[in-house]
Amino acid sequence: MFFLSTLGALAGTLLAGFAWFGIFSGFAEGQSFDTGLGLQMLAGLALLSVCLLKDGLLQILLSAAKRTIKHLPALMPLLLVVGAIGGLLSWKLAPYLVPWEPDPRDQRMVLIANYFGHMIFAVFWMALIYPLINAAAIYCWREDSEGRTPTASDAYAFARSRYRRMFKPHLKAILMIQVGMIVIVPGILYGLWYAFVDPITATD
Repeated sequence: MFFLSTLGALAGTLLAGFAWFGIFSGFAEGQSFDTGLGLQMLAGLALLSVCLLKDGLLQILLSAAKRTIKHLPALMPLLLVVGAIGGLLSWKLAPYLVPWEPDPRDQRMVLIANYFGHMIFAVFWMALIYPLINAAAIYCWREDSEGRTPTASDAYAFARSRYRRMFKPHLKAILMIQVGMIVIVPGILYGLWYAFVDPITATD
């Protein structure tokens, strides 16, 4: 049953993802909203939600989201700084990371090429900065479990103290998952294998 629900979640993700990409590329070419693609995206999201709910993962994700939102005052300064710097660097650097020079007359290929440029930068940025964010979130969750209220300065201090020990395992996990996702199935396996890399390296 777990295997079937995992395949269903993957199918829902792909269905919704391809539909969203079709809608977005259509807008880039000046086309109107495609109702068929919109329904396909909703169907994919519904299938994904049902499969996550079946495995109990949706409840875990919602619980994690509630805890994170609860401690946004402690996490927000770091998120804003990282988001602002990342957005600025992506705007400046992503065009130089486009893997090929598309024909400017083909807006769809231009969109795809630009997407790959931003994706390459995103992988680099996640590998470099996400250990800080993940460690800060882990610190807030731990403090909450022990009945204490974390502060932004304490969360950042904890994240900074754990950064060096988290960086290499986090980098390996990101690269393995992203490369594996090219073939899809290995990426899912790597995602399961490395799911607890950050919590373990941050707290063990």
